[in-house]
Amino acid sequence: LAFLNQPERLCQTLAKALNKLHSLKPQSFPSENHLKRYKEKALKNYQKGTFYNKTLLPQFHIHSREEAYQLIQEKGYILKADAFIHGDACLPNFILKDASHFSCFIDLGLAGFSDRHIDLFWAIWSLHYNLQDATYAELFLDYYGREYVNMDKLRPVAAFEAFR
Repeated sequence: LAFLNQPERLCQTLAKALNKLHSLKPQSFPSENHLKRYKEKALKNYQKGTFYNKTLLPQFHIHSREEAYQLIQEKGYILKADAFIHGDACLPNFILKDASHFSCFIDLGLAGFSDRHIDLFWAIWSLHYNLQDATYAELFLDYYGREYVNMDKLRPVAAFEAFR
């Protein structure tokens, strides 16, 4: 991935691009209830025994399949369809002209109206994975705008994603 040698600029560019996407209000987008499907898929995958431990970053304090499932049951209700999201906001799905200039998103198959924290989770996860430093996730959230982030929602999203 290009521009990993400029992590601060990269965080700022990604955050601004996602924030702009989340502020869009498309009127004619063919959208189903993405959040409902998202939650149903996690339940179905739990029942099938699916669990992706790799999605669990240390800061989310989820240590097992059962702990993730319990968190979904207890806190899953706090997720709301509050924004237009990408659905898979990992670094490879952001096309940049350079570290400071966003060009476009790719791989929009999961785009639709859902909870912005799903995108925030994947951006945080991807920054952590690619830069191997949790401080960049915090910097990303600063640039995104902490006033738009509910930290209590990121942990349940991490639990849902472990069953995705």
